[in-house]
Amino acid sequence: MPASIPALFSTDDFWLVPASDGSDTSGYVHDAMRLSEAHAWNQARAIAAMESRSSDFVVIDNTNLCLWEARPYVEAAVRCDYTVCAQEPDTPWWQARDAEQLFSRGTHGVPLEAIVRMLERFEEPFSVEAVLNAVPPQRRAKQRGRNNNMRNGNGSNNKF
Repeated sequence: MPASIPALFSTDDFWLVPASDGSDTSGYVHDAMRLSEAHAWNQARAIAAMESRSSDFVVIDNTNLCLWEARPYVEAAVRCDYTVCAQEPDTPWWQARDAEQLFSRGTHGVPLEAIVRMLERFEEPFSVEAVLNAVPPQRRAKQRGRNNNMRNGNGSNNKF
């Protein structure tokens, strides 16, 4: 029988530095050059927990600004027969998308300019269908190019 204690997975955990005295952590050290590695690490451990059904509840505590970023988690949840629920913060500063308030309340030292860019990229509404149909930007550009070629009569099946 799976445990009813939620399993919590956050990419931020990748950046936690173990304390030398054996306590939980001594700090948070973000390295933007390792962001892809951090997301892959979190996805792998979250998906493994879903596949093993180690908990009835799996919480993914990630920013997931773009729908496609949540796709690996949602695909695994659907495949493993979990119910997918999205929960955004309900604070006034999030509801207002107030970058300055978000900046002042942040704990990881994210610059205000980065928060503004993040808010510009934020996609909604979040739904299972929208996430499963979302594609990363590089794939979107390729699909747009392919669709434009087909509309312009330049499809790959054309012979010159």
